[in-house]
Amino acid sequence: MRTSGSNLYFAEIIGNFNQGGDGRVANHLACGLEHAGARATCISLRRGGNARNEDGPQESLDLGSRRRIVGSLIAFGRLVRFIRRARPSVLHVHGQQSLVVAALAIIGLRNRPQFWFTWHNSEGVFDAMGLRGWLMRWAVRRCDMIFGASRSIVDRMRATLGNFPRIEVFRNGVPVMEPTTGMQADEPVICWCGRIVPSKDPRAFIRAAAVLNREGLRFHAVLAGDSPAHLGWFMDETRALAAELGLADIVEFPGWVDDVAALIRRSAIGVQTSHTEGLSMTLLEQMMAGLAVVATDVGDTSIAVEDGKSGYVIPAKDDTALVDRLRRLLEDPRHRTQIGAAARQRAIAEFSLASMARQAREAYQVIAVQRKQAGEAQPPGPGQHVAGEQG
Repeated sequence: MRTSGSNLYFAEIIGNFNQGGDGRVANHLACGLEHAGARATCISLRRGGNARNEDGPQESLDLGSRRRIVGSLIAFGRLVRFIRRARPSVLHVHGQQSLVVAALAIIGLRNRPQFWFTWHNSEGVFDAMGLRGWLMRWAVRRCDMIFGASRSIVDRMRATLGNFPRIEVFRNGVPVMEPTTGMQADEPVICWCGRIVPSKDPRAFIRAAAVLNREGLRFHAVLAGDSPAHLGWFMDETRALAAELGLADIVEFPGWVDDVAALIRRSAIGVQTSHTEGLSMTLLEQMMAGLAVVATDVGDTSIAVEDGKSGYVIPAKDDTALVDRLRRLLEDPRHRTQIGAAARQRAIAEFSLASMARQAREAYQVIAVQRKQAGEAQPPGPGQHVAGEQG
């Protein structure tokens, strides 16, 4: 339950409630902030989906429109009215889709909220060209704080933005979930979750599964996720590879899974084979459920997973290492149970919603002090009236 005594109000801005990783992070952060005693609203600027679930914030708003041509203008007007009426302490934009609209919405406010931006995607960091690229850079320089989901993303932003003073890593967090029930199964489930796209390299897992199957090890593999329309051919070829390698009865392709937590909780081992990541939400969810994880050393994976203790970290594109770590976990149920238990303890301690909320509250205090020293007007508490500004 929400505790009392805090006037902080965070508005978490996303493109839409169906947009995947960015939306999940915003939703999780809003929930964590509410449990920490702050008020939080998750806001979509494009119509689509619904933010509400058992782990979602108490308040979510869809400011978008189904009218494509004027949709951005409608969302902009509604966002301006929301900011003037609700007076959030922080306007926190997740992902590039909503950045420019949010930056325009705070122009002219005498007591504007702190303006934050987080880049989650490990690909294409500030690589937009032309007018779009110029608008992105204009908007990001209006920010009080810029976050990246990993050290590598932060390094790339610093290289692009030069001397921007406040760029930091913001660690993802996930809800605490019930521990797995599948650790001691006769045929343990190995789960791989993500977009079926080349950069996630699901075929590395399929090749490893084929080797382990030929060795006589018993397991069931699930590759959960789908491909965008333009990469439908990649999904087809990935399924064909599994059939070609004789895995039709071992590997399952359920497509998009709404309840990923249920899949994770019946699994024993989690796998990430990506060539590029920030900090995978699915990896953290697998750790939170106590799975023994094997993940490629990309982004901040090695920050989350302590190699050999709370999981295994392997080089990207190293099929031999992937097979070796999976073999060890399949052959030794006691070892994978120990690894899974350590993973769960680490996730609860370092990558929970409470950890996310603590980062956000600490960042707010730092910026508040800096703005006070610079003589900038601070945003009022929620619902407080400011003379000269209409609600």
